[in-house]
Amino acid sequence: MAILDWIVSFLSRLARQSVEPLVYFYAHWFSKDPEATTPESLLARRRLLMRSAPAWALMLVVLGSGFAASMTSSSLQKRYRKRLEEGQLSEGQLVRIGQRILADKSPFDAEDRFELARRLADLNSANVAAESDGIVEQLAPEDAQGYAPAHRARALASASILSRRPIDNQALRALGWHLQQSISLDDQPLQRVRSEYYLATGQSELAYNELSKLAQTAPEYWFALSEVLLARGDLSAARNALSRAAQVYEKQVSQNPADAEPRIRYATAMGRLGEFDLAIESMKTGWKLTKDPRFPQGICDVYLMKFQKQRNLQGPVDQQWSNIEQAIEWNPDSQLIFEALSQLCADPKSQAIQEVLNQKIDQLLSDSKHIPELMFARSNLLLGASGINSASISPGQVDPAIELLQEITEKYPDFHPALNNLAWLMVSRPEATSADAQQAYRYAQRAVELLPNSASYRDTLGLILTKQQRWTEAIAQYEISLRSSQNPIPTLEKIAQAYQNIGQADLAQQYQKRIDQIQATRPSGNPNQGAGVK
Repeated sequence: MAILDWIVSFLSRLARQSVEPLVYFYAHWFSKDPEATTPESLLARRRLLMRSAPAWALMLVVLGSGFAASMTSSSLQKRYRKRLEEGQLSEGQLVRIGQRILADKSPFDAEDRFELARRLADLNSANVAAESDGIVEQLAPEDAQGYAPAHRARALASASILSRRPIDNQALRALGWHLQQSISLDDQPLQRVRSEYYLATGQSELAYNELSKLAQTAPEYWFALSEVLLARGDLSAARNALSRAAQVYEKQVSQNPADAEPRIRYATAMGRLGEFDLAIESMKTGWKLTKDPRFPQGICDVYLMKFQKQRNLQGPVDQQWSNIEQAIEWNPDSQLIFEALSQLCADPKSQAIQEVLNQKIDQLLSDSKHIPELMFARSNLLLGASGINSASISPGQVDPAIELLQEITEKYPDFHPALNNLAWLMVSRPEATSADAQQAYRYAQRAVELLPNSASYRDTLGLILTKQQRWTEAIAQYEISLRSSQNPIPTLEKIAQAYQNIGQADLAQQYQKRIDQIQATRPSGNPNQGAGVK
């Protein structure tokens, strides 16, 4: 018991002696009487000051230790950051630096870790690629806020998903998250990815804002901006955007006529503005000066623009053919040429130049790689002046076309335009049998598999299902067709008729009302648009 009392007494005395300097310090500075100026009071205060010396020493030790620790951390950070920014560091050196930066309780912040990840990525080494990616993923998680530059890096790295079809929805959401977390950053690569993301997700207003900023420093984005404005129906603003692009590149062309890039962009802008002859003349000049292979391609594209405009205006068929012929002369391997040729051959007015077209197709078949496209164009030409009106196609026209389309599908089973047209022709003949309908269904189904977003292919499949009285399946195909159809009225009429045939008069009436509403607000367009020969 005596020992315990001694221990308690010792600890109490130790605590009292340890606290006494702090008490003296407090008494000297905070409890002094300002009226006490006698020698005795001054002596007492001096004694308090002397007895508080250990408290002063302790305070200085604590403050000094904290300052030394902070200076050590700061100097360590500066030293390692300087080493990271040095060039010619080997993989081993970077790994050793990284071990210190990534250690638990290290003084390095997100900026240092991100710089380490960037330097590791610059090595292009498979040994450290996973470590670099792991650091960035820790700094920019997909479910929490992180370091904005790391989110930017992940957004740029995953931007390639926007060019794939179909776009993966989960990856698209992750990209949107990283773009949102890096919204405080503004640089050209990030703005480009943002604009593409907004376009892919249908956020045209946000895309317009990003493209407007991009176009101020990179005039090539005036073209993308004009497309957004066209989609919004603002034709005047779209033309203004193209005019701005033309002005910028015209100035660059005048400064250096032999520079191919601005000349091509200037001609592209002029072509989209409808100044086809100026665009062609500029690119012909560029071809003479530089022999850049992009000029023949560009000239071909402008001639095809002229063809498309004349086709839309229902211009003379010989002028349409002249533009295609010029396009062939400049770039005979362009896929777009053969699509245009097929469109021209499907026009009933092309019968006036049928012999010329056949001769050109024969010539191209002998030395072209686009054999299925040329054979397909000839099949359209074989249908004659009847065009796509099935009621006026005679067996003498349809049978040779079917034989040629069958030949195409046998040699090129994935050439979907031929599959679609063959299916439509087979089922549209008055003498078509159930076996013909079944075969046509297989062709149409394959065409839809190859190009699922085509409204005309869906219409063809719906027509075949209607012929087979598979009304519910036909309606489903027509509904999908409506999503991308530029002229929905013929498809809506077919849906209304299908509902009428299965006794759903109320639903048929609803679709008829939709037709009436569309017709009341705009012209119905080409009544022949929909399933059939293309």
